[in-house]
Amino acid sequence: MGSRLVLPCAVHDLLPHQPPMRMVDCLLHLTGQQATAEFTPDHSLPFWDERGELLPVAFIEIAAQACAAMQGYIDHQQGIAPRQGFLVGVDKFNCNGTARPGETLLTCLQVVAELDSFLVVDAQVHSGQQELAAMRLKAYTLPRDI
Repeated sequence: MGSRLVLPCAVHDLLPHQPPMRMVDCLLHLTGQQATAEFTPDHSLPFWDERGELLPVAFIEIAAQACAAMQGYIDHQQGIAPRQGFLVGVDKFNCNGTARPGETLLTCLQVVAELDSFLVVDAQVHSGQQELAAMRLKAYTLPRDI
């Protein structure tokens, strides 16, 4: 697996996504069951409305990719390649705002349950002090032996 990654770190080795669909730039921190990721969207992202504002569905993908980056980092630190994962559910989605190109977004994650290869994660996407979106994600990661 090469050398250990040190936080903060770029996510290009942690996620399979490539621009313009990569919606996490950097994993900033991971402590226990909490993580924070950063993303600055640009005009190449395919989730802008006619006013130049980020569509609400984009916040779900941003949070899901932040969760994948968190799991990819954990895998990397354990000496294995980041495993493929899937978003299998979203609950309690609430969109309170939007973002524009060039605006730095922070995604805060809190793992609330873990069972085998399933994670339940509360996620919030912020711009500065404003919470733009909050949700509960349900994710499945392929087991290590597949």
